[in-house]
Amino acid sequence: MGERRSERPPRHPIVIAQLVMFAGLAAVYIALQLFDPIPLWISAVLQIAIAMAGANLALSTVRRLYPPERRSSSDNDLISGSFATVGAVYALVLGFVIVVVWQQYTDTEATVGREANAIADLDRMARALPVDSQRQVQDAARTYLRLGVHEEWPMMARGASSTRAQAALVELWTVYTDMEAKERGSPLYERSVSRLNELGDNRRQRLNDSQQSVSPLMWVMLYVGGMITLITLCLFDAKSHDLHRFLAMTLAGMLTLALVLIGALESPFDENLPIPPEMFQAVLDNLRQLET
Repeated sequence: MGERRSERPPRHPIVIAQLVMFAGLAAVYIALQLFDPIPLWISAVLQIAIAMAGANLALSTVRRLYPPERRSSSDNDLISGSFATVGAVYALVLGFVIVVVWQQYTDTEATVGREANAIADLDRMARALPVDSQRQVQDAARTYLRLGVHEEWPMMARGASSTRAQAALVELWTVYTDMEAKERGSPLYERSVSRLNELGDNRRQRLNDSQQSVSPLMWVMLYVGGMITLITLCLFDAKSHDLHRFLAMTLAGMLTLALVLIGALESPFDENLPIPPEMFQAVLDNLRQLET
């Protein structure tokens, strides 16, 4: 009686179940995004879950299309070298993009702080001006801050700006350009004009930063590079299938988390990780307290 060969169970149901799980998570994420913007942490969890389910599906598909028993030792050496090269290049690109967007984000925070400090200095130095000029400067400064907090900040999430805030800035300039020669002789006049220039420069920089984003070509490179890195890992011939699956899903989750971070930092005023107008509000509250 000949030996009975053990047959491996068909893997079609497993692959189909993984495909259903991946498609279901993706459908839930798309549906939530269409109906109402979801918090960043929920979006990140869903994207990581989708990526891990996709990695699980990709590993099963690769092992079915290119099973380990068809690979030679030279194939494994080639895959190992390719993964090291692809992984190193992708890690370099990914790290570079993260550093750039983080630096831009912190620079924008610093710009907002300088803008708030400039208008606070204008208000303080205006107290040395004649009463009429002082009141005009203070009224325009408060209007600028109020419009910045309540009108311009929400508009910057869409890459727009407030024309009324711009008009308040023009009003500030008008107050100083219309001053008489005697008032311009004050030592604080030149310093005030300098602060006014800083205010305008920082506002322009802030509005420019609100329109900055990672280029579409870079996004394509990040996503395609991540998929290539993941597929190369799936080609490895690991003795433990469970360990191989864990490593692939972990890599997919980590790469997705990095991409979510880049997406949250690239637009410093949108709903993901917005820079709040707290510095503007703090200056406005302080000016109101000085009035009482």
